[in-house]
Amino acid sequence: GDIIGEESVYGTVYEACINDDCENVFKYIPIDWSQTGIITEKMILYEIKIQKKAVGIAPKILGTWKCNDEKNKGIGFAMESLVNTVFKVIENEVRKIMKNNKIKSSNLKNLMPQKLKNLIDEVLKKIKMLHDKDIFHGDAHLNNFMIDKKFNVKIIDYGKSGLITDYIYSFGNKNQLYSMQN
Repeated sequence: GDIIGEESVYGTVYEACINDDCENVFKYIPIDWSQTGIITEKMILYEIKIQKKAVGIAPKILGTWKCNDEKNKGIGFAMESLVNTVFKVIENEVRKIMKNNKIKSSNLKNLMPQKLKNLIDEVLKKIKMLHDKDIFHGDAHLNNFMIDKKFNVKIIDYGKSGLITDYIYSFGNKNQLYSMQN
């Protein structure tokens, strides 16, 4: 399929067809790619484990594959498709408001439509849901919050995520973890 996500050390996202359903995505992560360090199979499987634990918060994983080809050693996983980033939706809505009302950005907060307020509330709820499931994301920004066809927010890109209890056990207290994410 076509590339729809950035190529990076943490993988590339492609359009994918599964059983004639072409509204899915496939993320492929190379093993031992050494641009910025070594990505191990264990790290990739941990990302998949965390994403599967985030039921209702992350895109559903439809299947995983391992490639041991000499040129393309890596792991891939297929996920349900998402429509847009929260960032793009907010950006488009703010432009509409400013254009329709001919206002400056400093006056924008009083004209924020309920749709945007609900979207921001949904993002905050999803972060809390992750933390309630003992997961920290490690890379939370608006481009990692996506919207599905039903306008539900989903969090993507679990490459820097982990379990809060694993972190506390290994490195210290929860407050130190949250300060690192900000």
